[in-house]
Amino acid sequence: MHTQYSHRIERSDDVLRAFQKIVNRALDVVDRPTLDVVQSYRPYAAWSDAPHLACASEHTCRYLVTYNVSDYDTSNLDIEAAEPGTVVRRVRTTLADL
Repeated sequence: MHTQYSHRIERSDDVLRAFQKIVNRALDVVDRPTLDVVQSYRPYAAWSDAPHLACASEHTCRYLVTYNVSDYDTSNLDIEAAEPGTVVRRVRTTLADL
């Protein structure tokens, strides 16, 4: 019985390490945008949403992933506000086409 639990713990540690590698390759932690930068995105989003849009746009993200797509007007920007499921489907399609 003890061996079974030890194996599960070792396996979960392996999975966690693999997940951390994937996250480290896929994500960048960035600084908050300055107030001036946030204000420049104010025409495209409410004040409370503008920092998210500013940060994503300034770091050349393709998507701003949100459940509140209608809170953002990205029609004149090089970024798209999209729901998580939409982004996941697009990633799956892209990977399938490789």
